[in-house]
Amino acid sequence: MKKGDKILITWIDAFRKSGWSNEEDIKDGLKNDIACEIIGYFIKKDKNFIILSMGKQDDPDSMPFLHLEFIPCGAVKKIRKLKL
Repeated sequence: MKKGDKILITWIDAFRKSGWSNEEDIKDGLKNDIACEIIGYFIKKDKNFIILSMGKQDDPDSMPFLHLEFIPCGAVKKIRKLKL
């Protein structure tokens, strides 16, 4: 991936179950995780995160990125480059 590529990331999100729980609640939580998807412009990857911008611009007098998203690498299930 290179900076500016439009990509789709699928990752497993954190979730919780409130109140008192039992072993079955744990098993259900492990079986029924929450998969999320996001589309954005690839900015950077380091050992912990993939960073996306929800918008980009090329005006040298303005900030280039809109709404940064930091997706934990360990939670990522799939990355797909999209055609612009």
